[in-house]
Amino acid sequence: MQAKTNRRPRRLPSYSAVTSTLALIFALAAFCVGGAMATGVLVTSKQIKNGSILTQDIHKNAVTDKSIGSNAVTSTDIKNDAVGAEDIGAGQVDSEAIGTGQVSSSDIGNGQVTPQDVTMPGPEQIKDSDVAKLAPASLAFQRLDEVGSYTKEDPDSALQVEWTGSVDGHNEGEASGCVFQLRVDGQPPQGGGGEVFGLGVVSIADSALFSGLGSGPHAIEIWARLAQFEPTPMGGPNANSCTVGPAAAGISQTIVVSELVI
Repeated sequence: MQAKTNRRPRRLPSYSAVTSTLALIFALAAFCVGGAMATGVLVTSKQIKNGSILTQDIHKNAVTDKSIGSNAVTSTDIKNDAVGAEDIGAGQVDSEAIGTGQVSSSDIGNGQVTPQDVTMPGPEQIKDSDVAKLAPASLAFQRLDEVGSYTKEDPDSALQVEWTGSVDGHNEGEASGCVFQLRVDGQPPQGGGGEVFGLGVVSIADSALFSGLGSGPHAIEIWARLAQFEPTPMGGPNANSCTVGPAAAGISQTIVVSELVI
């Protein structure tokens, strides 16, 4: 005869208990997923297909320069005209950020660069205390004196040449005087200027502008000719003469050369 055992009936979990347990599980899972996404662990770049993240998926200012590795973005990653002036902060691009020869005149709009925006070499002064004499002088211009040389740095700039000194236009017959002219490499100035008249010893101050000269050394010269030709009674070889820096005046020829953007 078997003994009777007392067994308590098995109780199944209630509906509410199951529901609350599932809710807790889902909440913990969401917390873990959200935390993983917030820390960048769950989703990596390897799990994102190329082109799946677009510009509209990124909040404004969400990507800063600290988020981008050095040299991670090159010119090939940027479409033409994608970066405008409004995308670049003041002072962000300086001369060191631009490669040699990368910017040409075709890259700059008309009127975008003014003379005030360009730094040019400082003026250079040339002094010549020698006396130079052209005798006999004629009605044709001849080179009278090479005052000095100037080395031009900018191939697109113009040279402004300022001249102060003294000259002497002398004739033994009827006085006509001489015309003196500034030149660079034998070329007269453009647009007038740089030409003075001397009858007897006079002090002068004049300037001229020379354009179309390339970079490199250029000779600064003074040329002269007779204002008009008159036969001289004496007929000597030095009867008609043009002189710069006459000793009687005691004034050296001083040339100041500047490069200008025009």
